Amino acid sequence: MSLEEVAKRAGVSTATVSRVLNNLDIVRPATRARVLKAIAELNYQPNLHARTLAGGRSNTIGMIASNLENPFFFDVFRSLEAQARQHGYEVVVAHTDYDPERLVRSVRLMIGRRVAGLAVVVSEMDSALMKELQASKTPCVFYDVGKPQERMTNIRVNYRRGIERLVEYLHDLGHCRFAFVGHHSTLGPTSERETAFLASVKKFAPAVEWRTEA
Repeated sequence: MSLEEVAKRAGVSTATVSRVLNNLDIVRPATRARVLKAIAELNYQPNLHARTLAGGRSNTIGMIASNLENPFFFDVFRSLEAQARQHGYEVVVAHTDYDPERLVRSVRLMIGRRVAGLAVVVSEMDSALMKELQASKTPCVFYDVGKPQERMTNIRVNYRRGIERLVEYLHDLGHCRFAFVGHHSTLGPTSERETAFLASVKKFAPAVEWRTEA
């Protein structure tokens, strides 16, 4: 999708489209609304680096995380950044705070930046958004979501086996009262962990007690 196609759909010049994209006040409100409507209808993604990147890709790797205040996500970022720097790349990060709308905006921002690759470390992902990423031909690595496809791979965690081993270990130490504390219970990984926990502790019933908080 090009700037010219947006201009044609909106019935304006490419210069006007550019002014709207740059949020300049010299565009009339009615014209701005028409351009924004055309952008939405055509799902246009502006190339933020087109002036400097003849190849269409940058030396930037994107990372989208659910919560950078969580040490896990921050550790992933630090490892990614260290490896990226060794190969001459910089890392730009977006934080969703588990908000689906922020996730959509973050994905489209990364597509617009023409990042060389994207690490998506989130607990929520819409299938339509994955199709949008695939259409952009951006190489992606997902954590715990999605399925491997062309230019896409994912890293999966076996929560069931991990929780089983944890419960068995604690039981072998003589513990008989268990609790599961999670967060955002509607998210896939948390739900998987809770299900695995319940299945594991029930193996030792009625000798053990348990409760869950999520």
